Amino acid sequence: MKLHIFFGGVAVALAASGAAIVGCSSDDGGGSSTSSSGASGGSSGSSGSSGGGLSQASVDAYAGAICDKLQQCAPFFVTGQYGDVATCKTRVALGFKDELLLPDTTINDTNGKACIDAYAAASCETVFSGAGVPACDFKGTRANGAACGSDTQCQSGSCYKALEGDGGSATRATCGTCKAPVAENGDCSAAECERGLSCIANKCVRPVKENGDCVVGEKPCESTLNCVSGKCVKPLALGAACENGANKNRCDAFQGAFCKPTVGNPSAGTCSKFTFAAVGAQCGLDTATFEYTQCTGSSCVTAAGSSKGTCTAYLKDGDACDLTSSKASCQNPASCKSGKCTISDAASCK
Repeated sequence: MKLHIFFGGVAVALAASGAAIVGCSSDDGGGSSTSSSGASGGSSGSSGSSGGGLSQASVDAYAGAICDKLQQCAPFFVTGQYGDVATCKTRVALGFKDELLLPDTTINDTNGKACIDAYAAASCETVFSGAGVPACDFKGTRANGAACGSDTQCQSGSCYKALEGDGGSATRATCGTCKAPVAENGDCSAAECERGLSCIANKCVRPVKENGDCVVGEKPCESTLNCVSGKCVKPLALGAACENGANKNRCDAFQGAFCKPTVGNPSAGTCSKFTFAAVGAQCGLDTATFEYTQCTGSSCVTAAGSSKGTCTAYLKDGDACDLTSSKASCQNPASCKSGKCTISDAASCK
C-alpha cells in the first residue's frame, strides 16, 4: 500500500497549518497532490482474511505503524486530529480496511509485514516525501481501464479518482479507473503522477531538495521544506526568531510551531508551540495576546468573521455535515460527501 499518500496529505495539512495558523481538516479537498490519489478509504470490512490474503491483525499492525510514526514525526497532528495514539490507530485502521481487504490485490501477511518493518525503520523525511517506502508499494491484478477503489487493485499501482464538487468542497470520488501513472513533466489533469512526483497546475513535477531552486506554485520543495526567496530551506525551529508575511521562512509545523507575533509588532515574532484545549473550551487566535489554541481530537467551530471559536466534538460517521467553519467537521477517515460524514466504500467499485 502506498503509505506515502497518507503522509503526503498530512504534510499538506501541516504546511497549511503553519502558514495560515489554521487547524487541520479531515475533509479531502482538491488542489495539488503528491503521487496518486488518497489512500484512505474504509468500510466495515471483515474480521478475517480477504483480497490478497491479509488478516485483520495485519491491518491493525499497519494502523499501528502509521500512528507510531506520526507520533514520532508530527505529534502535534496526532493530538489535534485524533486526541491520542490509541484513537489514531482505531480510526486509521477503519480507513485502511478498504485499501487492504479488497479483491484483486496481491497483499498478504508476509509482504505486508515486510512493508511494516521497512516503514517503521524509515526516517521522517522518507515517509513524508512523495517517494515513500518501496516495500509498501503494492500493486494488484486489474488492467488499465478497469474500475478500482484503490491503487492496490491496479497492475499500474495507480487508481485515478476524479474530483467531485467545487473549490474547497471538492472531494475525491470513491471509485476510479486504473491508469498508467504520468512521468515527470506530463499532464496530470486526468491521471496520477509517478511516485515521487507532485501534480502542480496539471503538470507532474519533482519536488526540490534542500538548497535547490524553487518557485511557489510551479516548482515546489519537498514537503518538509519551505520555499523562501527561491530556495528550499528547512523550517525554523522552536524558539527561533521569525517573520510573518509573504516569502518568509515558516516555523516547523511538524512540531506544532507557528510564528507567534510580538505584541505591538505583528510582523515579527518567535516560533512557539500551539496550545491545546478540550471539547467545550475556547480555541483559535486571541488577537490581543496572539496565543493560538488548537483543539484536542475535536474541531474548532468559529462564527463567520471571528478568529475565536469553541472546541466541538467531531461528528459521528453518518451524521449530517457541511464544510463551513461554523459547523463541526467529520473525523478522519470520514469526509463530508453529499451532506453526510462518509467513509468511502471502495469494495463497491467494480
